[in-house]
Amino acid sequence: MNREDIFKYNEPLKKEIDKEFIFSVIGLAHGHIYGMVQGLLNEGENVKIKYVFDEDKTLVENFLNKYPQAKYEEDTDKIISDSETKLIVSAAIPSTRAEIGIKSMKNGKDYFVDKAPMISLKQLEEVQKVSAETKRKYIVYYCESIDNDSAIYARDLIKRNVIGKVFSVFGAAPHRLNIETRPYWFFDKAYTGGIITDLICHQIHQFLDFANADDCEVNFARSANFHHKEKPGMDDFGDVMVTADNGAVAHLRVDWFSPGGINTWGDSRMFIEGTEGYIELRKNCNIGSDSKPDHVFVATEEKVFYNNVNGKSANVFFNNLINDCIYRTDTAINPVRSFNAIKAAITAQNMADGIIE
Repeated sequence: MNREDIFKYNEPLKKEIDKEFIFSVIGLAHGHIYGMVQGLLNEGENVKIKYVFDEDKTLVENFLNKYPQAKYEEDTDKIISDSETKLIVSAAIPSTRAEIGIKSMKNGKDYFVDKAPMISLKQLEEVQKVSAETKRKYIVYYCESIDNDSAIYARDLIKRNVIGKVFSVFGAAPHRLNIETRPYWFFDKAYTGGIITDLICHQIHQFLDFANADDCEVNFARSANFHHKEKPGMDDFGDVMVTADNGAVAHLRVDWFSPGGINTWGDSRMFIEGTEGYIELRKNCNIGSDSKPDHVFVATEEKVFYNNVNGKSANVFFNNLINDCIYRTDTAINPVRSFNAIKAAITAQNMADGIIE
């Protein structure tokens, strides 16, 4: 097998959005909101944004500068009950995301929410209950898994059996703290759920996707505040070990220690080991040689291959999301896997914190 065969990417087809699709935004606390909104708007002229709300007027002003077609509305009940709005999009403070989603689903709206989609098992239980009762969607933006070229390529390589059956994943995702620019809620687990809930939910979702598993058991979890004692409500390190329902295993680690010398938010990497080879993803840079993201290394029984896949995948997540809302399908993201990823992350956080929930 040569390099062209290894990196032959079967581009999925997009379905034209042939019906008007209107969404509104409640919550701008995390910058992921811009990727979420832009991803939707990129799907064509029939996709439109109507309302936006956040309690922070500066965040609203910045948002409207980029999306002047949106209208600020201070009454969230009016937004949620609006008959034209089909989807509520949110990157609110994490502790409030579940409540917004529950209200949205009870008012006949689908919900697209940033990770972490909730911060407690009680919230998860209520969200799943309301989603089942209302038949409304609760779609999570696990952007490192579903909106990342290297991860998309990795899934395609795995589906084509290039490395055999995946049985082990190691993920490390150091993040840059930028402590001076963080809002008050960032330093309090009551708002964020903790570093494992907030960040490792990304990695657990990737693990389940790569291993083609729907659920996993938490075997080990720990978190710590190594160097930011002035912020006792936060952890700056966390790691977990999990076993999937098909036997695959993972060790996943995150921290807030990515150094300033790296020209990105962090040097995120994943090693995906299969029975016939392995894949390494250097997601954000190839330190010391290339500052571009999305480096993919593949080792097989015959040879080692490399490709920078930045901008080379056809990301159909947003196209599928909109069509899922219109036609009531589940093609953008596996809803069972999506909920079980955050369930495992919250369970691991509780284990690390010694909490029985």
